[in-house]
Amino acid sequence: MDRRYIVYPDGKDDEINIYGEGLQNGREVYVIGESKSQLGKKDVSKFQKLVRRVSDHLKSEVCPVIVTHSAHPSVEAYAGENMPELTVYRSYELKE
Repeated sequence: MDRRYIVYPDGKDDEINIYGEGLQNGREVYVIGESKSQLGKKDVSKFQKLVRRVSDHLKSEVCPVIVTHSAHPSVEAYAGENMPELTVYRSYELKE
């Protein structure tokens, strides 16, 4: 995993907090992630747009991930409804 920028043909860019490349069932996939201490609905909406842009640019499947310390249950429900493919990890669940 790495942190990097995706630069688009028009010169605009997106900063990617969590970036990874891999293979899944023989197909190239990208892990695109965001880290927030406290996740909010606006963060989920913004991240959803970022994932769409990156996926369209890379022309590949993207596995979206958010790492957060805290998220209200209503925010988790919102994320699940709007991005069912999203995996949310609690920072304190991650092992070294």
